[in-house]
Amino acid sequence: MNGLQAIIATESWKIAIIAPTIVFISLSLLAVMVGVMEKAINYWDHFNQTLTQLFTRQEPPTQDRTEQKRLPDSPPEDHVLPLNEEERQTAQYLEMVVQRLGQPFTLDKLKTMAENMEVSHTPEHIERLQETGCIVESDDPEEKGLYYWRGL
Repeated sequence: MNGLQAIIATESWKIAIIAPTIVFISLSLLAVMVGVMEKAINYWDHFNQTLTQLFTRQEPPTQDRTEQKRLPDSPPEDHVLPLNEEERQTAQYLEMVVQRLGQPFTLDKLKTMAENMEVSHTPEHIERLQETGCIVESDDPEEKGLYYWRGL
């Protein structure tokens, strides 16, 4: 005797119906709980980010400061030496670093962040960009040691 014959012989229809029903309902509830937990975690993360943004001190954008102050004059065009391909590519990476740092910036921070991004020959390229006028020191005495990115 096996399968349906055993269920008929022992008259255990109730158990044969109730057991799979309990398993099905339990698995359905588990699936619903996992879905709700995912939404709850996403809500909690969003709530945490909102609180962090609300209570952290946000500095005013540094670009407004550069617009108010006059940038130092660049060297005359006849002194600008052309950049080779490697220097141009490094200048593009450094420009991204400067955008992240904000203007004005110090050369030490620029070198540190560029080296963290694994930009090769950073000090030499920064010196070269200073020669070409892409990076210029501020004329303002209050900003001694600070530099501006003028671009390629």
